[in-house]
Amino acid sequence: MCGIENNILLSDLHREAGICIGCGSSVRMREIVQAVNMIVKKNSQRVLSVVGLSDAEVLSNYLSSRKDLIYTNTFIDDDPILDISDPTDFWRGRFDIVISSDVFEHVMPPLSKSLEGVAALLAPDGWLVLTMPWTKSGASVEHYPWMKSYEVDDAGQVIATKIDGQIIIIENPIFHGGPGKTLEMRFISIYSLIDNLEICGFKSIEVLEQDSLEVGIKRDDGNIGTILAQYRVLERPQ
Repeated sequence: MCGIENNILLSDLHREAGICIGCGSSVRMREIVQAVNMIVKKNSQRVLSVVGLSDAEVLSNYLSSRKDLIYTNTFIDDDPILDISDPTDFWRGRFDIVISSDVFEHVMPPLSKSLEGVAALLAPDGWLVLTMPWTKSGASVEHYPWMKSYEVDDAGQVIATKIDGQIIIIENPIFHGGPGKTLEMRFISIYSLIDNLEICGFKSIEVLEQDSLEVGIKRDDGNIGTILAQYRVLERPQ
């Protein structure tokens, strides 16, 4: 991202590692930038409007510094607030690119509601750049399809409220990097993910799976990667 030459062992180029000595970017951040650059190349005649869904600071600082992008980072619980499952009119139809880096495994069910939220943010022919863990073998697993809301108490227990109002304690919850919003809600099949994207109006869906070692990108095992999806439906989901 910063252009500084690194010497990193191939074995250290896994997704959250391979840290650049210049800018501190990880492999996953460089995957996002590579995808954004592909979109910029297709639209080199204009500055593109980009919104991130809780992008990491290293990535958001880099994207904010670019002259070919107008970039805004957003958060679920801090300003500027954006709930991707229910975006307000302020956010709708404003962006050429939405970046979602390891967000959709954590959003509340159903997943389709948040994908529809992304579609609502995009201008026609806008792009979603998405990363998340997925599987190529086996079916999707939705851990809590019945969940309406949840909170983490002082003891670290996940207390969930079901759609019918019943309150239960979730046993053996899976967290990614910490408590709260990092609760894993699902592990999805790539084929189911693509089907969901198509239903929500995304076309030209491309899964980027090739290594790009010259820029420090090595995809782990085919079960994690980056998706580029273009939104082509002019009539937005209701």
